[in-house]
Amino acid sequence: MNFIEDTLHIRYEKIGIARIANLPYYFLERYMLHDVKLGSIDTIFVYPISGEMTLPTLKKHLSLLQQYAKKPVVLGLTDCTARERDAFIANNISFVIDNKQIYLPFLGVYLQERYLKKKNERIYKNALPSSQLLLLYFIYSKKKEITMTELVSNLKLSSMSISRSVAQFEELGILKTYKNGVNKIVTSDYYGKELFDKAFDFLRNPVKKTMYSRNKNVSYGYKAALTALAEYTMINDSKLETLASEAGVNDELDDEIIDEENQCCVQIWSYNPSILTSNNCVDVLSLYLSLKDEDDERIKICLDELLKDFWEKYYG
Repeated sequence: MNFIEDTLHIRYEKIGIARIANLPYYFLERYMLHDVKLGSIDTIFVYPISGEMTLPTLKKHLSLLQQYAKKPVVLGLTDCTARERDAFIANNISFVIDNKQIYLPFLGVYLQERYLKKKNERIYKNALPSSQLLLLYFIYSKKKEITMTELVSNLKLSSMSISRSVAQFEELGILKTYKNGVNKIVTSDYYGKELFDKAFDFLRNPVKKTMYSRNKNVSYGYKAALTALAEYTMINDSKLETLASEAGVNDELDDEIIDEENQCCVQIWSYNPSILTSNNCVDVLSLYLSLKDEDDERIKICLDELLKDFWEKYYG
């Protein structure tokens, strides 16, 4: 692991898969175990491979493993929350978060990358598409707390994407997480409009690309842009109907418009608009984000009315 060698200037030598006599079989189902020599010290690096575990369970397993192996045990991670990191340190659990942090009390080492905060500020200038989808879903749910399991199920994203998205807003102080048994719970100190306003500077236009269908008979997508705004407000629709769809639509699309009356504008979104909508139009908050930079004063006035009406009706 170059991170350890570059940071501590000691040799990291991975010997191979650890073979530990009499070790209960369930360890092999839940963890990858590697014999690693750190400088002159023999250690076992432990990499979880199945599911989320509570801290008491993890602490018990690592302690038991150390008894069997009779050498220091180090938890190997690619990422973890601030809450989990603090819990590991409080329970004297050795760990290495690749390219971020090293806590090896048996070596008297606790190091954290000094550039991490600055790096995160650059990364978090805008929310990831999955992060934006998650935050808007959280707002629409009207819940104060929501499980990671529900997010994975309803957002149609992988557990890794959901974890990365939650971590992004957690780092920004917008969302928080905690464990309830085996369940990881996402919550926030903010709610509804306050949550949207707090995250607003990190939210972005969901439209990745604008294309044009070769005819008006488009069988997919949801009304978007002025087409949707005309449904929600009193503004006049444009002649060119606009629909939103996620990437990967099957119909052939062109980069340029040829016949405004006989074509349809198709916006390719960075996340699936169907997940947040409950009708034939894109959801209100995503629509607002897609049009907020328009210069037309009529559009600005209608967007302000749209958002005001939404907060009054949706949250009372």
